[in-house]
Amino acid sequence: MKKLFIFGILFSLFLIPGKAYALQKEEALNRKLEAQNRVEVRKASMEAKKAVVQERIQDKKASRASQLIEQRRTRLKFFFDRILTRLNAVSDRLQTLIDRIASRLDKVEAGNNKKDISEIQASLNEAQDLLTDINKDLVDLETAMDTVVNSENPKADMKSVRLMIQEIKSKFKEVHSILVHILGDIRGLRVGQYTPTVKLSPTVNLTPTSEPSPTEEPSPTPESL
Repeated sequence: MKKLFIFGILFSLFLIPGKAYALQKEEALNRKLEAQNRVEVRKASMEAKKAVVQERIQDKKASRASQLIEQRRTRLKFFFDRILTRLNAVSDRLQTLIDRIASRLDKVEAGNNKKDISEIQASLNEAQDLLTDINKDLVDLETAMDTVVNSENPKADMKSVRLMIQEIKSKFKEVHSILVHILGDIRGLRVGQYTPTVKLSPTVNLTPTSEPSPTEEPSPTPESL
């Protein structure tokens, strides 16, 4: 019995250091895991802060890009408005000239001087019909310009606007040519002198050269067209 008691004591003394070592090892492992967790938390926190900073930078870039797009649209709208103003001014002057010629022909016809003005009247009607088509084209041009202003790729859409302007200019020249011949025919009737007061030489530059100004108003003149 005494031997068993002594053996038990010795066995316990043998187990105690082993348990203590196991506890120390477990505590060391726990400390290591806690340290790793703290590192991971710090990394996650840094990544989160970095993401917030990047998001703010992207927001600033997007805001700046939006401002630049809006400025481009403002300049383009101002530029297109000037072109439309000039083209409409040319149309108005041509219409004024047509109306004056029509009034002149009415006076010739009322004079009952047996002058044949049927061909002149037909040419004048042709000029009027062509000018009516031009006015419709100007409405379509304004719509196309609005599309370009709001487009994400204005350079590509500008091609159609250029073609429309060239076509309108060509029609203006055709109307002008018809009216010049009509004026010559009227002079040939020898029913009085008629001198047009409208200068017709429409030209449009498609390269904007000025920045829009809140106080600047387009004031096209016949010489500037």
